[in-house]
Amino acid sequence: MARYGTIAVVLAVVATTAAAAPLRPASAKARAPKAQTVKPAPTKSAGKAAPAKAVPAKPAAIKVVAASEVPPVPVPGSLAYPGGVTALRDLVYAALPGFRPLTLDLYRPSPAPKPYPRPLVIFVHGGMWRGGDARHGAGMEDFPLFLASLAARNYIVASIDYRLSGEAHFPAPLQDVKSAIRWLRAHADTYGIDTTRIAIWGEEAGGHLAAMAATTCGVAVMEPPPAKDGDAKDKAAKDEISDCVEAAIIWDGISDLALLDREGDATPQGAYLGCEPASCEPGFVHAASATGYVGPNSPPFLIADSGKLPAQTGALYAALSEAHVPLDRAAAGPGNDAGQSALAGIVGFLIKVFPPPPPPTPAPPPKNTALPY
Repeated sequence: MARYGTIAVVLAVVATTAAAAPLRPASAKARAPKAQTVKPAPTKSAGKAAPAKAVPAKPAAIKVVAASEVPPVPVPGSLAYPGGVTALRDLVYAALPGFRPLTLDLYRPSPAPKPYPRPLVIFVHGGMWRGGDARHGAGMEDFPLFLASLAARNYIVASIDYRLSGEAHFPAPLQDVKSAIRWLRAHADTYGIDTTRIAIWGEEAGGHLAAMAATTCGVAVMEPPPAKDGDAKDKAAKDEISDCVEAAIIWDGISDLALLDREGDATPQGAYLGCEPASCEPGFVHAASATGYVGPNSPPFLIADSGKLPAQTGALYAALSEAHVPLDRAAAGPGNDAGQSALAGIVGFLIKVFPPPPPPTPAPPPKNTALPY
């Protein structure tokens, strides 16, 4: 209730300060290089929105291109993985003036004889907000292959890039995640996505962004800036695309920035926020933490925990439990073996929250119209 008004005021103050000294556009060095590790195989019913909150102010907006204004970029081919999975790489989901194009990789299962929309799982990489990319995660040697193995279980899987802390401060990376959700919803027919069954999944700093995306559904100050181009009716239609999700998977995620240890005078969380936590405006660190937004309308959560960040996973677990949010836990950890164990927990959770559709009812046998004589 009142906390969202406070958050809006805090964000507006910080955004006004940031506007006076904007970050310089990303250089080629700002983006972590993507490893070419993929090997070809041989052969609006969105989630429940949080109650509407009155907000007196929004952060200073950067002009962006609306989700539905960015068309799917044609690609000359795709990569093949075991199980009939194909991957489309570097699909542009947002074009922000002065920044690099924001892209995602999309993994799709083999088409069914009669295709039907599949649930979507969106992965948000870690890297303490300052590094990482869509093709690395959990210390695995071949993370795209891991994502493809999830897609082989009949899910559409997207892995997204977003602006890092050297390019833009909070809430910009969160708005990028929400823009990716909207773009994927806008192109659901193209890629066979079930827009009523979308899960957000993140690791470490990506877990923070995933938890924020899941819990700030309907919080106006966290939404991507509205479309600027087109007539009023067209803009209204584009801005109505939901960035809500129906489930969240947090893998060793950061949930409360105030609980993070300091790493010298300049911390990763300080670079992300645009101010060191001790010197930020009062309430700003809390406004950037998912634990402050958990409520009864939050979607079901799975917390996958390796013990790497016990205070963070513990804080999120406590907040979700107190709000009576449906909640599961699973083991997780770095490396291929631990990742495969976590995959079993992830798939089990997804089956629970997104039950497979019932098999089609067989057509009745044709009536015997032959005369009895």
